[in-house]
Amino acid sequence: MGEERGSSPRPLVAYPSSSDDEDASAPTYPHKTRHTKCAKYCCRITICMLIISVVLTVILSFTVFRIEDPILKINVVKVTELELMYTTIPMPGANMSLFADVSVRNPNVLLLFTYGNTTTTLYYHGIVVGEARGPAGRAGPWRTVRMNVTVDVSTDRLISYQNVNKDVRSGLLTMSSYSRIPSGRVEVFKVFKKRVNILSMNCSITFNISSQAIEEQICKS
Repeated sequence: MGEERGSSPRPLVAYPSSSDDEDASAPTYPHKTRHTKCAKYCCRITICMLIISVVLTVILSFTVFRIEDPILKINVVKVTELELMYTTIPMPGANMSLFADVSVRNPNVLLLFTYGNTTTTLYYHGIVVGEARGPAGRAGPWRTVRMNVTVDVSTDRLISYQNVNKDVRSGLLTMSSYSRIPSGRVEVFKVFKKRVNILSMNCSITFNISSQAIEEQICKS
């Protein structure tokens, strides 16, 4: 009994803590979780932007980068206000007007075509007998713009041709016209712009003096 009272107390034994206790006591880092989520969102946004860029590139490759030249065309030609002498000869100093229905067609998709003034010149055996200008304008994608051009013809220049009597006796006058648009450009969303070639149209016109009608009209660009 005496020895038990005098003995020193036993030391405490430390037992290792469980892993659950360690996880519970470990500090958490919420900013790492937010960083991971942001990285995922940024990755998704980047992939979406790449897909949109590819789609836009494909669309532009079939539209903007495949530009077709607009088409200039003369649809109808009429002659008005021609005063004749002896029913077949144009009267000197008389007025003669040639009315032309000119159209500009834009065959491009998503592209706006803007053009300058249209010039139409009328020739008789190489002699300029009349000229007129049409207004500038614009044609939307897949659109056709039509304009009326009136050419005042100088009959004095017509009868000044040395062999005009031969044409008068046949009752037919063969003239030629040249229409052109000297400047133009196509643009998309007012960002991409490109100039196009000069548009032109040559026509051969056979005019019946007696009926004052167009017998034949052949045009080519």
